[in-house]
Amino acid sequence: MNKVYEIITNRIIEGLQAKKTWLKGWVTHLPKNAITKKPYKGINLLLLSLNNYSSPYFLTYKQAQQLKGNVRQGEKATIIIYWKIKEVEKELENGEIKKEVIPILRYYKVFNLEQCEGIGIKENKEEFNPIEKCEDIISNYKDKPEIKQGQPCYINSLDLIRIPDKNDFLNKEEYYSTLFHELTHSTGHEKRLNREGVTKAVNFGSDKYSNEELIAELGSAFLCAISGIANKVIDNQQAYINDWIEIFRKDKKMLIQASRQAQRSTDYIMGVN
Repeated sequence: MNKVYEIITNRIIEGLQAKKTWLKGWVTHLPKNAITKKPYKGINLLLLSLNNYSSPYFLTYKQAQQLKGNVRQGEKATIIIYWKIKEVEKELENGEIKKEVIPILRYYKVFNLEQCEGIGIKENKEEFNPIEKCEDIISNYKDKPEIKQGQPCYINSLDLIRIPDKNDFLNKEEYYSTLFHELTHSTGHEKRLNREGVTKAVNFGSDKYSNEELIAELGSAFLCAISGIANKVIDNQQAYINDWIEIFRKDKKMLIQASRQAQRSTDYIMGVN
């Protein structure tokens, strides 16, 4: 396995000067109304995007009832706004009637579909065909954290991984590459490898933050190589690493040191002592 680590690390190093652009491997679904299916726009798009729900659908309490369901007790609504245009007639001093348009700001309370019960929305999704070797790696990670749907991240305080739905990815290789990245982050938990970039609060863009991102993406690259999907994702992995490595350009040993940390993470996931 050490040979695999060496090959992938050298290939990453060779590609760092190529200045490739990283492409997000999954599709972000814009928040939309559950009945009209129309995406929200403007400030409402921003307000609803701040929520961490895997479903893009939102609806009012009445709309939930309209769909023969209900909002679960205790769920908190998100406020969205709506401008309604009202025409009024105003009499001028000369007796003429002038029509004026007055914008009226109103707000609505909406709930995500995940906050509701008894509502099903059918979506046409292709069947996801898992890659057996990738699934074996995930299953082999004995004390792996809980995995739920959401924007990809690892939350150390909850020991929780969030990742979008499998069918939201451009291809299944990108799904596994992203999940392997978050699994590598999770090995840094204090009960596992106790890595400082995970266990301690670090600022976005700082040396420690960037180093942890580098470890996670190298770990993902190693796991992709072991599972046989490296050639499908290696270019994008190189591009992602390029985004984080700039701060370390003067430190030629940094990538090798991060590679060793990633090797430890990969061995942990694989159950190798």
